Amino acid sequence: MATPENVEDRKVKPSQKQHWGARKIRELLVRRLADDTRIPAISTVHAVLDRYGLVKHDQRRRNKASGTPLISG
Repeated sequence: MATPENVEDRKVKPSQKQHWGARKIRELLVRRLADDTRIPAISTVHAVLDRYGLVKHDQRRRNKASGTPLISG
């Protein structure tokens, strides 16, 4: 199911705090739109934020497995 545009627009207003996460934004939507619109899940709010480049992704270094060399014999 697609997120209604009016709900999506409210999630990405530039006036909102940049450090707000999906949980806090969803709670704000619940308070403001309780009777008007079906509120999306936290994962949906996060997906919209990610779509607009508002999610920081951790740049973790992944350790490559190192083992002993194979011996042919």
